[in-house]
Amino acid sequence: MSDQSESDSHKELSELVDVLNQYVRDRCGMTFAIFVFTVLALFYLYVDLRANVFPELLEALKN
Repeated sequence: MSDQSESDSHKELSELVDVLNQYVRDRCGMTFAIFVFTVLALFYLYVDLRANVFPELLEALKN
């Protein structure tokens, strides 16, 4: 009886570890996706500012 409950608890523990490992993998992937999205958004913002705002700013500074 003790061996059975020990193997059950070991099985439950290994399942818990598997779930936690899956969570860590998903979280790592999500962190990478957020990082890539942020970099792309900042790049788009830089290009947009360079194309639209900076020429107007330079023109205003010249006058």
